[in-house]
Amino acid sequence: MLFELSIFLVLLWIALYDIRNHLVRNLELFALLLLVIPKYWENIDLAIVSLVIYVAINLVSLGKLGMGDIKLSFVLGFLLDSQFEISISIGVAWVLDGIYAITRRAKSVPFAPFMILGTYFARIL
Repeated sequence: MLFELSIFLVLLWIALYDIRNHLVRNLELFALLLLVIPKYWENIDLAIVSLVIYVAINLVSLGKLGMGDIKLSFVLGFLLDSQFEISISIGVAWVLDGIYAITRRAKSVPFAPFMILGTYFARIL
């Protein structure tokens, strides 16, 4: 319980920082990776799949996705248990981010909070 709470708090900090500054810092990603690796090491293949998908999205969108979001996708991939959960996580993140972008009409939209919400949605589902 305390372990999951610490992961959640780091993810919350990443989301809030991304909302304020449109930046996912390496320091928080590294701290999250150190928390996640010991318990979820067996999900390295899913983390790599998630990373490859987000790199492909970045290439297709001509670099519109930030590098911090791509790195975060790798770490969040450890928390998921199947490729189905990865697809649910990505789908939920893109739908929520799209709704946010339409309602805000901003030039840049923080994507990390929606990635985190999508991941937790997939874990709960």
